[in-house]
Amino acid sequence: MALGRGIPLVALAFLIGIALLNRVDTAEPGNVVDAGSNDTTSTTTAPAVDPEVTTTTAPLRAPRDVRVLSANGTDVRGAAGRVKDRLMAAGYNTLAATDTKSNVTESSVYFAAGYDREAAKVAETLGLAPTTVKPMPTPVPVADLKAANVLVVVGPDLAQASSSGSTTTTARSGGATSSTTSTTARR
Repeated sequence: MALGRGIPLVALAFLIGIALLNRVDTAEPGNVVDAGSNDTTSTTTAPAVDPEVTTTTAPLRAPRDVRVLSANGTDVRGAAGRVKDRLMAAGYNTLAATDTKSNVTESSVYFAAGYDREAAKVAETLGLAPTTVKPMPTPVPVADLKAANVLVVVGPDLAQASSSGSTTTTARSGGATSSTTSTTARR
């Protein structure tokens, strides 16, 4: 008779064991289930940090490898073209100057993903503060980005700095004074 009562107890213990094993198999990694009691204890283990891991920074791209688009965001004619010329003289791969969709109140240097350090160098070349360097906005402020990596939006500050010294030429010939003013497109 004792054998008859023992078989159901063994079967019950077997089913409890299977249930506990299934619960352990479905637990999240790092969690531990204590099968010795009805309580469960969860322990999370943080991944080990390898003190030997170092981060390396890729070298700055050469100016010739950075496509820069200058866009005039002001009413100052030729401002973006003059900025383009300055960047071309510094060795940058400059694209044809363009206009922004609307005027801006300050200059900005926008960068495509991965070109933040190059944009900072462009800003430095133009004498702009590091705070002018920003990620490329969506939507972009120009009609066609032309696959540029860096977009220089010329604001009034940069337009005035780039226009000094090249607007009026005065020459005397035979006692008469003539004045010539160069006029260019807005770009």
